Amino acid sequence: MKTLRKIQRYALCTLLFLLTLSLKLFAKPVKDPLTALKESNEGLRRIVLDNGMVCLIKPDHSAPVCSIQIWVGTGSMHEREYLGAGLSHFVEHMIFKGTEKRGVGDITREINDAGGMINAYTSLDRTVFYVNMPSDKWRVGLDVLSDAIMNNSFPEEEWKKEQSVIVREIAMGLDNPDRVLSQMIWSTAFTTHPARHPVIGYTDVFLSTTREDLIGFYKKNYVQNEMITVIVGDIKTEDMESALRQTFANFSRKAKDPVMLPVEPAQIAPRFQKKHDKSVQHTRFGCAFHTVDLAHPDAPALDVLASIVGSGESSILSQKFQDKLRLVHSIGAISYTPKTPGLFSVSAWFDPDKEEVFLEKLYEEIAFWHNRPFSDKDLDKAKRSVLTSELSNHTTMDGQASAYATGEFYAADPYFSETYIKLLNEVTSRQLNEVAAKYLRPEKCTTVLLAPPEKEKEDTAVLATVPGTPALHKLQNDLRLIVRRDSKLPFVYGTIVLRGGLLAENENNSGISHMLSELLVKGTSKRSAFEIAEMIESLGGSLAPFSGQNSLGLNFKCLTEDAEKFIELAAECLLSPSFPQVEIEKQKVIQTATLVSQGESPVYVAMQKMREMLFPGHPYSFDLLGTEQSVKSISREDLMQFHRKTVLTDNLVVSLSGDMNDKEAKKLVSQYFAKIPTGAVAVPEQKLPKKDLQKSVTVMLPKEQAVYIIGFTGIDMKNPHQPALAILKEAMNGLSSRLMTEIREERGLAYYAGTLMQLGIDPGYFAVYAGTRPDAMEEVGNLLKAEIARVCEIGLETDEFERARASMLSTYSHSLQSNATMAMSSAVFELYGLGYLYPFQEPDRIKAVTIPDVRKAAQEILRMEDSVTSMVIPIPEQKENDDE
Repeated sequence: MKTLRKIQRYALCTLLFLLTLSLKLFAKPVKDPLTALKESNEGLRRIVLDNGMVCLIKPDHSAPVCSIQIWVGTGSMHEREYLGAGLSHFVEHMIFKGTEKRGVGDITREINDAGGMINAYTSLDRTVFYVNMPSDKWRVGLDVLSDAIMNNSFPEEEWKKEQSVIVREIAMGLDNPDRVLSQMIWSTAFTTHPARHPVIGYTDVFLSTTREDLIGFYKKNYVQNEMITVIVGDIKTEDMESALRQTFANFSRKAKDPVMLPVEPAQIAPRFQKKHDKSVQHTRFGCAFHTVDLAHPDAPALDVLASIVGSGESSILSQKFQDKLRLVHSIGAISYTPKTPGLFSVSAWFDPDKEEVFLEKLYEEIAFWHNRPFSDKDLDKAKRSVLTSELSNHTTMDGQASAYATGEFYAADPYFSETYIKLLNEVTSRQLNEVAAKYLRPEKCTTVLLAPPEKEKEDTAVLATVPGTPALHKLQNDLRLIVRRDSKLPFVYGTIVLRGGLLAENENNSGISHMLSELLVKGTSKRSAFEIAEMIESLGGSLAPFSGQNSLGLNFKCLTEDAEKFIELAAECLLSPSFPQVEIEKQKVIQTATLVSQGESPVYVAMQKMREMLFPGHPYSFDLLGTEQSVKSISREDLMQFHRKTVLTDNLVVSLSGDMNDKEAKKLVSQYFAKIPTGAVAVPEQKLPKKDLQKSVTVMLPKEQAVYIIGFTGIDMKNPHQPALAILKEAMNGLSSRLMTEIREERGLAYYAGTLMQLGIDPGYFAVYAGTRPDAMEEVGNLLKAEIARVCEIGLETDEFERARASMLSTYSHSLQSNATMAMSSAVFELYGLGYLYPFQEPDRIKAVTIPDVRKAAQEILRMEDSVTSMVIPIPEQKENDDE
């Protein structure tokens, strides 16, 4: 307004002067990211209750939701005489099982009935309990969560059931190669410090503890002066403070002996551990070096070093070992600095025959960092990456709550992210050399490898504007552009989606959509793959390809000041990819290796077998990555031809959501997408799946867990049953569902159970599944079938229906926080013919569904006579021959 008044005051000045002022008037000021972070933190209050509990409260009126979190300063490393038992993790499981006034299932049910979700997690140094829910029900969330923390009753029957569940969870962890590798690193790098023990514990130590041990541990450690409570949401500050003081008024202060953690002796010689696992096809690698805690002056430099050498495709490690030497399928580095001294680690996975060369080259590379001249460009890129990461935490209520609690927990300062960014900006290239030389030394290195067997290899088979409604624009070349303005933070999110995916493939070229999408960012007529990655990472943004059953495309995220650069780059990648032969060959290796790696997951194998039975002869039976044979056969000409047939105006939608107005968006997209060819893609008509389906298949894998899946041919996304079937899916999922209550809570037969629904342009699938132990497969299968029969014949109970509907409405409200989600969903539904406003009409569709609608949908879709059953079981153990 001041500029406007100035123009009016000098209306008689020269035309040039007027023009200059007009340009200034319409130029939009760019918000400095650190300033934006500080503005986002405005309104945050830290209060200490009379009992010593720290509370953090922050009003944010950008969406009608809230997040309530309670952080407890007790984790697996604080278990003293129970080290290795996983009691902190057991408390996490039991905390929602009942209190003095709430029975079994009431805690989860009450939160779900209010449209929220409740969960928890445990780590080495803390346990966190949280609820995310509509802000008009926040008092329910605070009441339920605080009651669970303060007044837990640890029901004996539930203790027995949950004990069985955790035993299965431990076994499941042994089926996950990445978890196994992680535990190998910690147990080898640490010899004295309790960080060497897994958070979940060891089966034998866990089973040796009693319910009395658990209750005693809880009463001794879960005390108010070890807790941080944080609330962020669409709530008044005074209401939050008043409620917190009232809620915890009777939570009296208790004495607690400090936990004296043993100091890890200095490592003076390298350590090495290698384990062979017949269930893995590739070698997983990790090396770690002891470093410092978060408060140490060297912590920021170690973070910057990890970012430069191992974060992103343009990082030093990725460029050398993945792109140039082609020794690995993936590689990265992180610096972990908690309250106690942490680790700097490098991880990778590669083909077993590359092990010797990789290890030699990697150790040489790490030694080179002691003197390598890191450029100012590398430094700026790393610092910008950390900055945008910090800002991203502030896009949602739960992200803000977690960020504030993290600062309070680790640095006694909820604003610590601001301080840390300043420290990062002071890091110099010389400091990187100094910390590398000080900590990353050969004698301090711990190396672990998880590899396939050497001899016998397995056969491979807040003060912000509330976001607005999006608008659809049709540009001069008939390209459709969707724009949704949200100026809460200086970010722009973009989606470019094209129809294609599996539906455009056949048996001979399956996997081509995924390969094409990945290669879009691997070189253009103007830039190499490295130059693209370097530009993206130097600006602290992202540009990621995607592909699915019905579409493929690109997603990007950037700071507002970089929006034009990213729109230009995205258009360049889409319109003029160069498909370098060397990148094609690298992508084939990655795609094939990932296919093999997927086969190590029992759940993946079971799901893939189900799809093959449900969709014989139809592209939905294909893996998104294709097959080893089809991937190998795809040529550069195939990719170029597929690209020409796919990238057409009528087959494309561009969607932008974030800190950008419609005028600027139309200008930039019109400018950089002007040369897109006109026309529509001719997606081949697909045959419907045959009716004479194979009914059942059983696969044996060298794993601990068993998986049982019942699959049905589902519906397409335009089917009128979609909202009802979505409510049924929601009702049959979650800890408070009848399915989980029966199978896990009451019988302790499975760690997980639930439903999956995949919609598509063609009918997809609906699946009911459970993960269990081998001897319980038949019983679990019968329970799944009984639950299917119940929802078809009797239907959902009123409380189930209302809880599922409330949960879906809450999920919708939470989705409004994510500009990435809004950009993607608007674009996809516009492309598929449902309209760009379809995702915003979700509440109306949900509210219109009745209980009879759900039963009718179940009866039409979940017909057991048309179902298929996919099972994965462990290979029976064979006794070793004494003569061998």
